[in-house]
Amino acid sequence: MLLTQLRAIWRAAGEACVTPYAMAPMIATIADARLLCQLRDEARSAVVADGAACPERMMTGVMIEVPSAAIMARELAVRLVDFSASAPTT
Repeated sequence: MLLTQLRAIWRAAGEACVTPYAMAPMIATIADARLLCQLRDEARSAVVADGAACPERMMTGVMIEVPSAAIMARELAVRLVDFSASAPTT
């Protein structure tokens, strides 16, 4: 389902001539973040292969919601994604 959503984001951004921003929730490990980036790139390739307009990049972010992500937030935000956000505390 995420791949379908990412393709839709790429297509909509291409039609609007904007750089899209997408943020994924519940990223818990480096492997999760890498998979998100892999799926993002796979979705872009599919849109380009269909001949649709497509921006060069998608600003990709993760929500820091679980303890494991909080511990490695710096590595996630600096090495793998463009931005991150913490979940609100209650």
